[in-house]
Amino acid sequence: CRLPGWDPGILLLCGPWLTFCLLPLPTVLPNRDEMVVQLNASFTLKCSGDSEVTWQYPMAEGGHRVDIRNEENNSGLFVTLLEVGNASAAHTGLYTCYYNHTQEEDGEVEGKDIYIYVPDPDMPFVPLLPEDQFILVEDGDSTIIPCRTSDPNAQVALVDSEAKVVYAFYDSKQGFLGNFPAGSYTCQTTVKEVEFKSDQFFIYILKGTLFHQCSTYNAIVLLCKRSDNCGVL
Repeated sequence: CRLPGWDPGILLLCGPWLTFCLLPLPTVLPNRDEMVVQLNASFTLKCSGDSEVTWQYPMAEGGHRVDIRNEENNSGLFVTLLEVGNASAAHTGLYTCYYNHTQEEDGEVEGKDIYIYVPDPDMPFVPLLPEDQFILVEDGDSTIIPCRTSDPNAQVALVDSEAKVVYAFYDSKQGFLGNFPAGSYTCQTTVKEVEFKSDQFFIYILKGTLFHQCSTYNAIVLLCKRSDNCGVL
């Protein structure tokens, strides 16, 4: 069977003959691609779908609370609310609502997205998890240096270990994209005439076989990035 507004990426077994039934993507309110939230303000995202839905959202260290709860309704839809009561720069990021049964083993999900910005003049760069600073790249591949900004209008420069500006494409939702030599890099921006620097990022270039060997074991990736045994060039 096929439902109105179906998306080919989501399948569900249904019907007496267990034929494949295609579910439409969940619906997210506010219905927009991105939204700017004031610092310390509250915001709510509402997701509804034809099956049980949940949220994937930015995870940062510290007490940056996000509450998830189900909402009772008479529509026949499954509704889940995501609520933030005191927005900070750490809440900046991609929020994805998806059907519970569609999550892959590697954590990848396909659903409906909205990107939230929470501009903070004292924290222009979104806080990182420690492992985000260490970037493994297969020899010859491009990569992303993930210095994202809490303000979508921030102007950002990338500099290398010798304080030279590196020119590359920048997206505030991802960071700098390009083919970078191995080494350390820092992002810089200016807010109200005050210069801010991101944490350092360390890029390691690995040969193909060693790259796959290292990236297969998530539990030792950080150790691998710091070890000569993984073939850092």
